[in-house]
Amino acid sequence: MATELTTQDTDQSANPLVERFDSLVTHGEGGAIHNYDGTPEQMFIFTSKCTGSEVLPGGDYIDEVIDLSYWYVYPVNFDDGMGEIKTGIRTVLVTEDQRVFGFGSNGIASSLLRALKAYGPGPWIQPIKLRITQTTTKRGHRFFRLEPANMDLNS
Repeated sequence: MATELTTQDTDQSANPLVERFDSLVTHGEGGAIHNYDGTPEQMFIFTSKCTGSEVLPGGDYIDEVIDLSYWYVYPVNFDDGMGEIKTGIRTVLVTEDQRVFGFGSNGIASSLLRALKAYGPGPWIQPIKLRITQTTTKRGHRFFRLEPANMDLNS
């Protein structure tokens, strides 16, 4: 069921889905969560899209504005480059036209969480327009974020 996109009621922190997302981002606790609602067959297709070969590397789309309709977040294990296995978060964003972008960035997960606290978890009747951004530190580390496509405070 789609929800109206609104900014009147901006604190969605108490929403159970947002709370689960917050727990996954903050504490690494929990399994996969998402905002898609469909038949069992549609759910299987959605999960397959979000974890399969259709996922585009989000870092290749810096400064692109996307129309976010759905999201899928799940814990993953990865090698930290020093031989240690770490647990991180994989964030997958699905656009209105069913393009699927994947990120292994805490910055994307954290900024998506901020958006969900403002707009609710969705799905939304009108997609949220977000820009994928990147910041590079002096040491060369890249951090990705999601920002509102329109950063005008008066709009």
